[in-house]
Order: sequence, then structure tokens, then C-alpha cells
Amino acid sequence: MRDLIELGLNGLEVYYRAYDQETVAGLRGIATDLRLVMTGGTDYHGDRETYAEAHAQLWVPPDVAEAARASLALEAVR
Repeated sequence: MRDLIELGLNGLEVYYRAYDQETVAGLRGIATDLRLVMTGGTDYHGDRETYAEAHAQLWVPPDVAEAARASLALEAVR
């Protein structure tokens, strides 16, 4: 992970509809320790359900979304 961070990685998908709470907690810890922006995703490929159905199964805490937006805004300035 540290090698990827040196190459420009600045985020980690912490929230995914198939992750259990233990996995999310572990990924949150890694993201926090490494100062990575936490993200969430549906990993939608259109093969099992509609995008709306896949997206409805994902919840990302508001504070995580705010941090992701702030990071995107910072990148846009660079």
C-alpha cells in the first residue's frame, strides 16, 4: 500500500455492498492509519441487476462523502 501511495494513491474503497461490518472496520482502520480518503462503490457491471438496485444496497456515511468531495475539490485545484 505504501508503494501505491508513493505512486499517487490517495483513496481506499471502504464501503461496498458485499462487505460485512468486520471488513469495513478493518478497511476504515487502514484508511485512517495511512491517511487515505475513504470511498464507497457499487462495483456495478450491469450483469445482475439495474444500477439503481445495486446502488440502493450501498450506504456511505455522510462524513466520508464530505471528505471525498473535499479531496476531489483539492485535486481539481492542483
